[in-house]
Amino acid sequence: MSKSPKLVRAIAIVVTVVACAAMWVPINPAWVGGFMAWQINRGRMRIFCETDHEVLLKACRELAQRAGVGKHETRVYEMGLFSGRSLPRPISALRPREVIVSGDGTVDISMYSGWHPFGVWACPEGYEGKKPDDAGRKLVDGLWYYDEDYKFSPDGLDKQIDVLIEEHKKK
Repeated sequence: MSKSPKLVRAIAIVVTVVACAAMWVPINPAWVGGFMAWQINRGRMRIFCETDHEVLLKACRELAQRAGVGKHETRVYEMGLFSGRSLPRPISALRPREVIVSGDGTVDISMYSGWHPFGVWACPEGYEGKKPDDAGRKLVDGLWYYDEDYKFSPDGLDKQIDVLIEEHKKK
């Protein structure tokens, strides 16, 4: 038997053993919630404290032009180990889950999909359409931060973000 099938068999056995063991390990829901909150906070930090919003907006508009505004329905760039490399550096530096370029030239940089969607939404210059309902914080003209929490507590979220920005400035 060649090395390749043996390696595949060994990997399959290890994965099976780990998966079976994981079923018996108690998972504390507080750990999961804490990890999710940490991920959201890191994403917000990248958006508000580590990103030049003008440069990001320019990158979004260039991406929309490159994707062929008006020539397609929607283009989705899934992010992963081997994908998303063709995205402009200011966008990929945010480490989003996906980037959606719509036919109308809007760009949605989704930082987290699942139980708490948030990210950045950009529109082309002179855009006449409607911005997303949860786009609650304007970063610069044409670039908005959106977050599901704007539906429930817009003032509370803005205060959280302001505290995050102030804490980062002190470092």
